[in-house]
Amino acid sequence: MCDGVGLGLYHMKNILRLCSVSLLPIFIASCQTTSNVGDGDIYFFRDNFVASYNSYIAAIDDYPHHSFAFVYDKKSGAFGWQGRPSQNGINYAIDTAIKGCQKNDKDRNCQIFDLNGRVVWKGLNEERKQELVSYAHRGLKGRENKVVKFSSEVVTVGVAQKKKYKSYLSRQGNFDHTAFFVSANGNSAGEAYSYGTSTTSYTLTIRNALKSCQLQSETSKCYLFAANGKPVNSAASEALEKK
Repeated sequence: MCDGVGLGLYHMKNILRLCSVSLLPIFIASCQTTSNVGDGDIYFFRDNFVASYNSYIAAIDDYPHHSFAFVYDKKSGAFGWQGRPSQNGINYAIDTAIKGCQKNDKDRNCQIFDLNGRVVWKGLNEERKQELVSYAHRGLKGRENKVVKFSSEVVTVGVAQKKKYKSYLSRQGNFDHTAFFVSANGNSAGEAYSYGTSTTSYTLTIRNALKSCQLQSETSKCYLFAANGKPVNSAASEALEKK
C-alpha cells in the first residue's frame, strides 16, 4: 500500500472461490527484480491474503502514477504490499514491501508475487491465478468504500466481535496504522495493519479493514469501530463496557 504494507487478518480460515480478467501491463526493471520473483504453486489463498490483494488492486486503480509491488512468503504465509510514486522506480516499491513483510521476522523470505497488477509468481496454477485476479478486478466495479463510524443505534457488538477486538488490540501496537471494523450482523469483523506514517498509508489501512469485514459479512454493512488502537467515538467505547 502507498507508504505502508497491507498486513491484515491473521486468523481468517475460509478459502474463497474466486473467478477472469485482463492483466495490466508491467515492466520488470532489473535482474535484481527478477531474482526476487517467487516460485512454486500456492494451493489456496486465505481470506486475509485475498482481502489485502483486493485492496492492492484497488490502490493501483486509484493511484495510476505509482508503482506497486505485492510480496509473499510461501513458508510462513506472510505478505505485504507497497505503492510508491513512479519516479522512484519499481525497485523502491519492491524493497519497501519486502522490508515491511519481514519487519517482525527476519527469517521470512518474502518474494515478489505481483507487480503493478500483474501476477509474476512462477509456477502458479493458471486457473487459480486467473480466479484470484478476476475476483480482485471484479471488486473494482460498484465497490462501496464509504467509511461509516460505529453507531449503537444500528449495531449491537456481539461477544465474538469483542473477542476479535481484544485480539486486534494485542497486536496493533506493532504497527504504525491499524483499523478494526464490526459488522451489523453482530458477529463478523475485519482488521488491517500497516507500516508507514503518511496519510495515504492510514487511508489504505482503513480500506483494507473495511474490505476484510465485508468479505466476512456478506450482505451486512460494516462500521469503523477503532483506528490505531482506539475506539472511534464514545458509542464504541460504551459498547465495549457493556456486558
